[in-house]
Amino acid sequence: MKLLDFYKERNKDSKWLEKYFSLAKNNSGRLFEYTNTNFRKQDSFLSQFEKFEKIEGKERSEWGIVDSSGQEEDKQRVVNMLASKLFKRELTGERKNKNFVYHKTEKGKAYKQFLSKNLPELEKWFLNYIFLLDGHYTNEQRYILKRTNLIYKKISSVILNIEGLMDRIEEIIKKPHDKYQLIKKDFFYFSSFYDDSEFLELYLHAKNSERKALHQYITENLEKENDLCCISRKYKNGGNFNAGMFIDESKVFYFTLVLEQTRSANPRNVIEGLLNRYYFLYKKIDIKKIKSFIYIKSILDVFYSIFIDILDIKEELTEETQTAVEHMELEETGPQNYIDDTTIDGRRIVKQIFALKKIRAREIANYKCSLEKLNNCRYFTSKASTKRYIEVNHLIPQEFRNEFPNSIEVFANYTTLCSHCHAMLHKAVDNERKPLINYLYNERSGKLEAMGVGIELNLLYEFYKIDS
Repeated sequence: MKLLDFYKERNKDSKWLEKYFSLAKNNSGRLFEYTNTNFRKQDSFLSQFEKFEKIEGKERSEWGIVDSSGQEEDKQRVVNMLASKLFKRELTGERKNKNFVYHKTEKGKAYKQFLSKNLPELEKWFLNYIFLLDGHYTNEQRYILKRTNLIYKKISSVILNIEGLMDRIEEIIKKPHDKYQLIKKDFFYFSSFYDDSEFLELYLHAKNSERKALHQYITENLEKENDLCCISRKYKNGGNFNAGMFIDESKVFYFTLVLEQTRSANPRNVIEGLLNRYYFLYKKIDIKKIKSFIYIKSILDVFYSIFIDILDIKEELTEETQTAVEHMELEETGPQNYIDDTTIDGRRIVKQIFALKKIRAREIANYKCSLEKLNNCRYFTSKASTKRYIEVNHLIPQEFRNEFPNSIEVFANYTTLCSHCHAMLHKAVDNERKPLINYLYNERSGKLEAMGVGIELNLLYEFYKIDS
């Protein structure tokens, strides 16, 4: 079947049409879900941050501004402001009343400093991209990196040459294009239908004349705004998606692939690798201006923390950090102070606290699995400790620490698990994981509340990506 005929047949399938034009959750209408109605492109975070900053430290009753649906506008910003780790959530009064206030993290303070520089657009895009890289968007740790790798895996099953793919993306992101120009570019189709291997295979091996016929057909439908053509429906004038958003997503995808190619245990090497590729594409940027900002000590501290997180770099603890934490009292008498891990020092302190406390957590549990009564666990003896082998897991995952007013590095949040139960908790199908979470929650919810990190069961389901 020829390419155009195949595309027409696909459009007759209403489920296929919905999947590839819709931007709704679980559809394939866009590459990344963290950009949405209120955060259409990366640079949307700049303006949304400034708006959200106006309600910093204010209780919900003081927010004031509502949209046409009667909802506070700032409520729509909360999810991404927390997921990007630019703000942390604090509680005033009882948790059941959900009377939260929000304050900037150290990363948020660095972001404010970035905004104050009033940099040109290209320089601003690069720095903003780095700031947003480590967000837990859609409740997924390292979301941008994982999503990029997932999409690349799908596309590369058809297009095996990564350099060929990178060249095709560069055609799009080097300069602005309108939608009529985009539909003549190969990567437009690789991206738009990344989850349809049959279409990609046919497009890749189609003759130029077949591709031109498809381009012409889509052009005509764009002009008519035909809703029965996937592309014309998605790119309808005044719609929720446009050429600028596509190019922005393509840049995020491209530079995250570059990030993987320049992966290193040294964050500085990764930053330089990304910046060199950015300069290769955009010769007009003031690279000195970008570097002068990055290498401000407080900014570099935040950027290093970002790359250590997303690349899962193992780092050695400093003697100062070890000394500071060793003098901390391990016994807990109440809520523990929140620790901001958006800086290197904060990350190191959190890591060292966990290293010390998990030893005590195993002792408190008598080296038994927290799910033993549920799963009748079998153990083996650890060669290192000569005790039952037990792993320590955060019930509230670490990446969500900024959503709680106090530290989640408390014994109430440490579950001791045998290797089978630990794997099951994270990797099993939802109907097998849900009883485990229910059991742990029922056992610990009161203790978590007492330590100032109370949580609702439905939110815990969201953190574990389980449909409630």
